[in-house]
Amino acid sequence: MQQVLTALKDIPGVVGSFVLNDKGVLVSREMPAIYPDNIYPEMGRRLIGVYEAIALQMASLGDFLLKFDGHWFLCRRTTQCFLGILTTESVNYPALKMATNVALKQLDAQVSSMTPILAEKAVEPASVEEMAVVPEPEAAATAAPSKGKRFWRGSWID
Repeated sequence: MQQVLTALKDIPGVVGSFVLNDKGVLVSREMPAIYPDNIYPEMGRRLIGVYEAIALQMASLGDFLLKFDGHWFLCRRTTQCFLGILTTESVNYPALKMATNVALKQLDAQVSSMTPILAEKAVEPASVEEMAVVPEPEAAATAAPSKGKRFWRGSWID
């Protein structure tokens, strides 16, 4: 599995990559040392949450691309794993897409037999019902403060 991730770095612009199993637990990585192991459980939880949220709104999603200033994050999903790839914005995206197609076929066969790198379990995402719960405000503590004067179009108003 490590050979597959190392081969992805041969594409100009690829910074690093990692593999999470279907529960969001890190099983392999080829990332720069600046990204410590303790970020992956949270990343796994968030990726699962994003995929579940999108699945509620539309058909299932195989991959998505997040574009940041100077970097891109490509995440591709199969039934067995998530493949995350961090790139610069100058990466040849069609070449990356073709390389990840080959990589995912190899990773899918290997990921079920891999043991997690981290001993801790991935945190399961909150259900939609839990996310929808809004706490009720306390009447006395959150009473609206009296309105002061406001400035509007060059004049002070009540």
